[in-house]
Amino acid sequence: VPIPYLAIKDINIAFKASIAASSSTNDMVRESMAVDVGAKAKAGFNIGLASASVEMNVNVSSKKDSAATRDSKYSVEYTMDVNVSAGQEDMPAGMSKVLEILNNSIDTIDHNGELLVSSEEVTINAEENVARLFVTYKKPDGFFSTNTSDLNISPSEKNKAVKGCGFVVTFDNPGQYTIKAGKCETIITVKNIK
Repeated sequence: VPIPYLAIKDINIAFKASIAASSSTNDMVRESMAVDVGAKAKAGFNIGLASASVEMNVNVSSKKDSAATRDSKYSVEYTMDVNVSAGQEDMPAGMSKVLEILNNSIDTIDHNGELLVSSEEVTINAEENVARLFVTYKKPDGFFSTNTSDLNISPSEKNKAVKGCGFVVTFDNPGQYTIKAGKCETIITVKNIK
C-alpha cells in the first residue's frame, strides 16, 4: 500500500470582474415673472371749490420653480476559478529511513519458541578447564527468557548464569549434552583440547 505523499504541483487562479456604473443627473429650473403696472390719474378743478384726485395701480408678480433629480447605479459582478493540481511525490528520505528502521525491527515469533546456541561444538579451555556456550531461548510469546529453570541440560545439570537476554552455560567434562527449553531442544558436543 503506497503511503500518500501528495504535493501541489500547479495552482491556476482565474479572476474575472465586471463593474458597471451609471449616473444620471436631471436639473430643471423654471422662472416666471409678471409685471403689471397700471396707473390712473384723475385731476379735476372746480372753481369755487378746488378738488383733485389721483389714482395709481401697480402689480408685480414673480415665480421661480426649481427641481433637481440625480440617479446613481453601481453594479459589481466577479467570478473566481481556482484549479489545483496535485500528484504523488517521491518518498522523502526521512520517511524512507523510518520505514527501514521499522522493517528491521519486525521479528517473527515461533509458537514453539526458539532455542539458539552460539555453537553446537565447543572445546574445553586448557587454562580454565571449562568450555563456555551462550544460549538464548525466545519463548512462544516472543520474549527472551532470563529464568534459568526454563533451560534444562542433560545428562547432568551444568552451571548456568544469566547474561543479558540469554545464558552462559559452563561445561567441565567432554561429551554430548542435550539442551531443552520448552518444546525446543538441541545437542551440543563438548571436546577436550588436544
